[in-house]
Amino acid sequence: MRLYTQRCPSLALLLVLVVHAAQGTFITNDTSDLSLSTYEYIVIGGGTVGLAVANRLAVNHSVLVVERGPDLSDSDVINNPFTPFGTPSPCHFSMAGAPQVGSNGVRSLPLTYGSCLGGGSSINAMMGARPTFAGMGAVEALGNPGWGWDDFLPYMQRSETFTPPDPTQLAEGANYIAAVHGFDGPVGVSFARPFVAPEMQDAAKTTVQSAFDNLVALTRDMGDGFSGGHVASFYHHIHFNETVQADRRSSSAWSFLYPQAQQRAGLTVLTGYRVNSLVTLKKRGGEVTATGVLVQPTIGGGTIVFNISKEVVISSGALYSPAILQRSGIGNATYLKSLQIEPVLDLPSVGANFQDQILLTNVSFPLAASANNTNVTGGADVLLGIVVSHPTARDALGTDGAAAIDASCKRALTLDAYIDTYLYHDYIETP
Repeated sequence: MRLYTQRCPSLALLLVLVVHAAQGTFITNDTSDLSLSTYEYIVIGGGTVGLAVANRLAVNHSVLVVERGPDLSDSDVINNPFTPFGTPSPCHFSMAGAPQVGSNGVRSLPLTYGSCLGGGSSINAMMGARPTFAGMGAVEALGNPGWGWDDFLPYMQRSETFTPPDPTQLAEGANYIAAVHGFDGPVGVSFARPFVAPEMQDAAKTTVQSAFDNLVALTRDMGDGFSGGHVASFYHHIHFNETVQADRRSSSAWSFLYPQAQQRAGLTVLTGYRVNSLVTLKKRGGEVTATGVLVQPTIGGGTIVFNISKEVVISSGALYSPAILQRSGIGNATYLKSLQIEPVLDLPSVGANFQDQILLTNVSFPLAASANNTNVTGGADVLLGIVVSHPTARDALGTDGAAAIDASCKRALTLDAYIDTYLYHDYIETP
């Protein structure tokens, strides 16, 4: 069972605390509920990676997760497929990116991120994607032994419960290779159900086929390391991050935090608090150690320090992890001084060189060597018109809402060389 306190009456609070002592994970938005001020590990950010790391550590350690956003475990806006794309939620936060030279007259485009338990996995397109064999080989070749495909595959299998396609999905062209999947992990992975509305079935097939006239084959399995890492249209292979039984998003929160099987007596989750900075100690020789974190409510209130006896894990995403380090005096010393922040550790790369692909590309096929068709819009206006004409996106799209319109192509050349060819490609860059 999950245990909560949300500034509840004292009697109810007492009952919850008594049960918590014997059961498992404790989730609260009130620091007065916390019985400890020192934890072996503190994880900053209860998002996609943070909750998975906390889950592992809390098996035999005391762990505190600090998440600035709320707990939205029962929110339809989060759990229903496709809904976050058109419905603002308390998990959606945005900031303005640097003006882009290549974006129609130097525009500043928004960067959206997830700020709730589950982080980006609570608002993304409910699609799972794996890297490629060649891509992981390149990472290993850069000086990261153990990060090649063969080394990493067992961990990808361990994390998932894969549901093979049913007869209807197989008839639509779904392909899979059982040997590359896991069947007893925390993350639910499945194919999308075909479109519910008949007109969506016809329009999608016509659009995708007309966009890629020179297809040579359907992908055999999008997770095999060779066919690419992107999801495909609904009648090809799609990894959908949803639990099939509940027809619900399989976010990091629903995979590693909420289920009964994932309860951890050593895990405490504090929501509604942001980490201002690390409390650090600089030793002789210049070594810097984090001894605590300075937190503050996201809405009003003073600061509180939680102490660390072992390590801090900063998992606040590509946007906020560097900011926490910089506010702690860790980063480019010249830049920090310009902000009146006393440098503790000069690391010029912190906060630099961020790039973000702003277009989600959903359709993936192995292409013929002569592939040159760039007509990816096809009948997208028809698809959008049908979506609008139905009461809800789910009524029209089944669980494949996000994979219906955008398109890209990937082409695998050899096992050692891999080229991404994106049709419509743009990046956001920071200064």
